[in-house]
Amino acid sequence: MLRHFSTLKYLDNGYLFVIDENAKILVSQTKKEDQKYNVIHFVPKLKSFINSSQRSTYLEYSHQKDSKIYSKISYLLKVENLNWIIATGFNLDKLNVNIENEQQALKKIYHEKMNTILFWAGISTLVFLMLSIFFSRVLECQH
Repeated sequence: MLRHFSTLKYLDNGYLFVIDENAKILVSQTKKEDQKYNVIHFVPKLKSFINSSQRSTYLEYSHQKDSKIYSKISYLLKVENLNWIIATGFNLDKLNVNIENEQQALKKIYHEKMNTILFWAGISTLVFLMLSIFFSRVLECQH
């Protein structure tokens, strides 16, 4: 089963990691050179969760990947009958980039729609102005 977990990947290179009740990493995609940093910042919070009565939790911590430090949030779930914790997480930095990209896309759509509205409002104003002038002249000719 652990071998199967190690092959699972999802959106944006996400993966599961599995930890036993002694905080030993059973499955992880994290490189060995990054694990030392992660043990220092993640394991104390992990041990606190292991010793708690909670069945699941979210942990926020700093994480090293490819020698870069990221803010990360992980969801952890205890699997009691196996004495495992199955977890997954995401980098807040990537989330912030995704939010920024979405904001830019929405701003672009907003500006495009606003330009369309202003264009048609201008055209409508000109049409009504021309109609007003036309009817004004027609009425002047009738008197």
